[in-house]
Amino acid sequence: MSALEQPALPRAGADIFGDNDRIIACTGAVILILVISAIDKLTGFDLHLGVLHLIPIAIVTWNAGRVWGMALGLAAIAIWLTIFKAHAGSAAYYWDAAILLAIFVAFVELLTRLRDALESSNARLVQVLEEMDAAVYVADPVERAVLYGNRHFRESAFAQRGYELLGVFAAKECRMRWPDGRRVILRIITEPGR
Repeated sequence: MSALEQPALPRAGADIFGDNDRIIACTGAVILILVISAIDKLTGFDLHLGVLHLIPIAIVTWNAGRVWGMALGLAAIAIWLTIFKAHAGSAAYYWDAAILLAIFVAFVELLTRLRDALESSNARLVQVLEEMDAAVYVADPVERAVLYGNRHFRESAFAQRGYELLGVFAAKECRMRWPDGRRVILRIITEPGR
């Protein structure tokens, strides 16, 4: 990592499916929508399973964003309307579809706001670490690797040292969970670099 570039934190939940996490998650969610719709058709109009579509909608919204979450919600409503079109003469048919749509839209919006707040929180963490007047780095003790170093760390001789060599310097440290879920050690080096 160069002294000029500010490293970005990993996306929350990153690395679950590797490089193809969004594609796999969205494909799985579409399949889940179809499975839930098939079960809903088998159980009939009186037993409402449409709310189970919230699970795949949540997966898509979290991984691909608001637009794709809304699109999957609309697709689920369209499938539901098609499956139960025999009940189109009933007011309950339209009422249920409208309520499901409202629930899906509200759910996608709330989940998107939660995701944005988490991303903002991660950005604030980077900003705080970057503005510290000490060399700070985050290390993964399992992989024995440095995941992040702030500006002072990158501009000093510390950035050239490996995980093991950094451990000999006196530092304040704490354990924390990194945005991608790993347990890491945050170290603030208290002695000057050699």
